[in-house]
Amino acid sequence: MSSDSYSIDLLNIRLPGGMQARAGRIARSTAEALSGLEPDRSFNVRSLDIPTVRVSHGESDSMIARRIALSIHSSLSRTQGSGGDQNSGGPSS
Repeated sequence: MSSDSYSIDLLNIRLPGGMQARAGRIARSTAEALSGLEPDRSFNVRSLDIPTVRVSHGESDSMIARRIALSIHSSLSRTQGSGGDQNSGGPSS
């Protein structure tokens, strides 16, 4: 098992209208969800745009956060295979 973990300096999440009051809780929950996921190895990425994660007003903050965390983890896993220490493009969420 790897001892690596994610370290994120800035997390910018854009949510649909009417959900802005939940943004702080969702961002904190996303960081918590990421702490339970381990990268395959250490590397640096200056920025990462993930595919849009569709959310519903009826979903819990923790469910939204988990889905965002899994999307980040998946995007980073693909980035790791291409060398790290780079910018990664794609649609943002």
